[in-house]
Amino acid sequence: MAWVATNPSNDELLINFPAQCRANWDALALGTDAALLITNAKVHPSAGIVDTKLAQITTAAKVSGAALCLFPNIPGSAGLIPIANIPIDIDGTLAANSDSLVPTQKAVKTYAGLRVISPATNSDGYIPQWNGADSKTLKNGLAINGAGGVCVPAGAANAANGVVILGADGKLPVLDGVNLTNVTFPYTAGSYLETSSDTEKTISAVSYTKMKEIRVGRGGVVTASFDIKNVVSGYPQYVSYGRIYVNGVAVGTQRSNATNVYATYSQNFTVNAGDLIQVYAYITNGSAYITGYIKNFRVYCGNPLAACVTLN
Repeated sequence: MAWVATNPSNDELLINFPAQCRANWDALALGTDAALLITNAKVHPSAGIVDTKLAQITTAAKVSGAALCLFPNIPGSAGLIPIANIPIDIDGTLAANSDSLVPTQKAVKTYAGLRVISPATNSDGYIPQWNGADSKTLKNGLAINGAGGVCVPAGAANAANGVVILGADGKLPVLDGVNLTNVTFPYTAGSYLETSSDTEKTISAVSYTKMKEIRVGRGGVVTASFDIKNVVSGYPQYVSYGRIYVNGVAVGTQRSNATNVYATYSQNFTVNAGDLIQVYAYITNGSAYITGYIKNFRVYCGNPLAACVTLN
């Protein structure tokens, strides 16, 4: 039956009235006529429909996801949100550093485990929480003071693969040289005498021959010098030559002297710990009577480790 709003008319014949009324009543009972459906336009803005008059929405397509995001909270009875709809992160390093990903419980546990050292004697494997306000004691007598410093128990000693323990005065303990490994103080060029070989030696070879040698104990830049002369003067055919070598390799500028007065030559060199600094020399047309001399082979630096004379 269809709903006809104009039936019955005001001047309808009495004989037609029952049938028209019956037809409209049947349409009301069916509730399928479009004209009888309740639409948004027919609901007044002030209408308040109580919850008991509303059925549960069970069709997902009928629910607006955008509207759900506006909820201040989700009712407990709503159930669990599908995992596929949650932007989870399973990376135990949390490398994404994102504000929009949710790390899983396992990822958080892995991340925290990478940053907490579990003491071997601690049964639960955790370090007690410290709030930074007061001293806290850790396992084996270690403690964190109010300033955040780690303190060791009295009587603790330095050990291999450990940290250096300061003395009661807050300073490094006294150590002998054998306990200092991989500690270097590079040489800097300067005029403080590090070591020397001053003995005068005779030059008789006619090609470069090693005359003196010094082993350095550390690396850096040093200044090396030597004195050289001839036994005679005024004979250009007799010239003494000297040159600095390092580990048997010529590195210095070739120096020469054709007089019988000592000349001093110096030059800066870069060396490594354990290198051999050497002075090689020869004389042209040398003989048993025509020789050269070399002495005062010295290594200087700007930062000697031992005491040295600065004014004599």
